[in-house]
Amino acid sequence: MQIIPGVYLINGFPYGQHQNGYCIKTGDAQVLIDSGDLETPTLPLVERNCERWGIDIARSSHLLITHSHFDHSSHAARLQKNGTNIVCSRPCADALAAGDDRCVGFAAHGRFEPCTADRIVDDGEVFTVGSLRFTCMSAPGHADSSIVPDNPQRHGFMVCGRHYHDGA
Repeated sequence: MQIIPGVYLINGFPYGQHQNGYCIKTGDAQVLIDSGDLETPTLPLVERNCERWGIDIARSSHLLITHSHFDHSSHAARLQKNGTNIVCSRPCADALAAGDDRCVGFAAHGRFEPCTADRIVDDGEVFTVGSLRFTCMSAPGHADSSIVPDNPQRHGFMVCGRHYHDGA
């Protein structure tokens, strides 16, 4: 589903899945944000959803992970083996490398396949791929590893993973 020009929802509720995943694409760059399984294996579904919009998931240079939980990160190792660079916060990178309970695989009766992040982003750091530019903001709460990538070129598009605000 194309949300706005160049921003696609490639996994999530419209597809009968719990978790959301996105692809942001310009003429010179293609970045995935979050990709994982929960109730069922979803990578084939993500690939089909991308193909529907003429997106070749293999051309995604980076997977930006908002936090380490299984439903947002469990495709990381498989995508990395195909050449996609993994980008995340330091706490997320530590969890991905260990593949431990911080990845919450137990919630999905799944085994998390560990992987090593290719790039660590800190709070306030700007991450650039081609003409795409994201400012990564630390947002611990739902998970200590949470970041919120802001992409102002796409109408202020921000991906919050599972960030909750208590109104305070």
